[in-house]
Amino acid sequence: MALSGGARPAGPRGPRAAGEPGPGAARPAAAAGTPAAAWVLALLAIFLFASYWPALSLVFINDDYVILDKTLHASFASLWAPDLLLFNWYRPISRELHYWALQRAFGIHELPFHLVSWALWLAGMTLFFTLARRLAGGPVAALATAATAALASWAGPLMWVAGVQELWFFLFAFLFLHAFARRRGAESAVFLALALLSKEPAGVLAPLAFLWALLVDRDRVAQAVRRVLPLVAVTAAWAVLHPRLLGRLWGPYAETIESSVRPSLPVTALKTALALVSLEEIPAPESGFGAALLRGLPGVVALALIAALAIWAAGRGRASSGGPNARAGSRPAAGAPAPARGIMAFAICWGAIGSVAVFMPSISWHAYYGLFGAFGVWLAIMYALRRRPAIAAALVLALALLRPLRADTPSWDWASEAFQRRAGFFLRALRDDLLRKHPDLPPHSRLYFARVPRNIGWVAGNGPAFRVWYGDSTISGGYYSYYRPRRPDETHGPDYFFRFDSSATWVEVTKGEEDVAAARARDRGWEADHRELALLLGSASDWNGAAEELVKLADVSPDNFEYPLNAAVCYEKLGDSLVAAGLYARAAALPGAPEQVKAAAARYQQLIPSPRKGSVDGKAHPVRR
Repeated sequence: MALSGGARPAGPRGPRAAGEPGPGAARPAAAAGTPAAAWVLALLAIFLFASYWPALSLVFINDDYVILDKTLHASFASLWAPDLLLFNWYRPISRELHYWALQRAFGIHELPFHLVSWALWLAGMTLFFTLARRLAGGPVAALATAATAALASWAGPLMWVAGVQELWFFLFAFLFLHAFARRRGAESAVFLALALLSKEPAGVLAPLAFLWALLVDRDRVAQAVRRVLPLVAVTAAWAVLHPRLLGRLWGPYAETIESSVRPSLPVTALKTALALVSLEEIPAPESGFGAALLRGLPGVVALALIAALAIWAAGRGRASSGGPNARAGSRPAAGAPAPARGIMAFAICWGAIGSVAVFMPSISWHAYYGLFGAFGVWLAIMYALRRRPAIAAALVLALALLRPLRADTPSWDWASEAFQRRAGFFLRALRDDLLRKHPDLPPHSRLYFARVPRNIGWVAGNGPAFRVWYGDSTISGGYYSYYRPRRPDETHGPDYFFRFDSSATWVEVTKGEEDVAAARARDRGWEADHRELALLLGSASDWNGAAEELVKLADVSPDNFEYPLNAAVCYEKLGDSLVAAGLYARAAALPGAPEQVKAAAARYQQLIPSPRKGSVDGKAHPVRR
């Protein structure tokens, strides 16, 4: 497999060093690199499936529906427009274009989205391996790749479809670094632009390239500046043209829900450092340590094989070079690999610069925000341990064993695997139950939900998921607290109300006219549900809707004076004194009615017609308005 092989670094050109093959000579090390990358790719694919196969059944969540809703009826040209920016970020490639293309190719089926994310991850990790091999040789590259792959931080990008934004950024970032290392200026500028249009942290790539020029290629400062100036120009143009970049970081859009729960800078730094070893949360697997480790064993074996092959290749490399006492030159010849201090310095700078995004304002903290920096950190660690590959392999094994423990640890962080799996279970069950109850909805329908389990991503914004499921841009919805009566200038449509049941299904709470007897037979909590609905409607100043619910409750519970009393208040708000008077009288006649209720009934007594002049049975019968 020859992991020890690698591509020839793109150092400054000059006369060939002694023993360097001529232009027409074969390059066995570089040729051997292709099968090495294939082996690493194959083992990474095994690890990916063995560790993250539950992702393939996970449904869209939160931001997914916001993006799907935007791209549902969008034209190709509109994907690039710098308006209607979701969350005030401009990411047309990794977000709008990605969802637009897959939505048209596969519909709203999640499996193709997950498979594309997996393909992007494998491509990105393979590019990192080949880049690291170019810098530090095959064994170091394999160990750094395995260590980074083992991090629990990958749960967000690999379990959550919207995490694909990170994966596109990584792919273009590594393609950019490869192109820059080969001194392909135009190509590197294109990949830089694609990375910037995928995610804002790509703003660190031009400075990172400058460090590569100085520390790896050993260019003079003036030469490095000339190489990087076009990249700085691309980055500056992007920063100027980005519609909300400065406003999102330091301006009027910096205050967000996420920023309100942002940890302090010291805590952010500590959590970022701990995330490098998957310990930002203490492992406490829900199913127990033994069960969690057993489930993660296939993934552990795959990464252990990469580490074992790296050890074998390192030993073989030492033997072929004459062992540890082999003579090293005082200064590498032109075109030779960079000196060890340059490689180490570059890897450390990569780790530091790549983590800058974690400290930016207007966002909270999630482990995967520091993944680009983690590539550099683990490259530096494995390079420092290049003469002690057994210790490096032990670190890989420790990280591989931690990953399944973290995956099974309950967490409220939506970027964690446990959160994504819990949310996925509830979302699939509740979505399917809603579509069973209402396969179709009339245009301009609104849906409202109560007692939804915490943190499952059921509703984002004004209900884009419902528009996606029903393919109707006029449908909206949210939680009960979102409800407001329709304005006179709004198009009217039906409103639907649902309450979560512990069986992971919805109980529909019908507003207005219904077969009460049948509804009570279906719903043992009918009275509590309609009392909650009446309170919601009243608090939103929907007095007619609240009155109707209260009259239904009064008929079901004829001994409860509060229902007709509150209905009377609603009809007072509507200006219907006659109906209010009848309801006050009804409430005053019931056991337990306080004196103020009886006094109110007495004040309205003269407004109540006698049975022979007015109503047939002496009861108030409100009219639906």
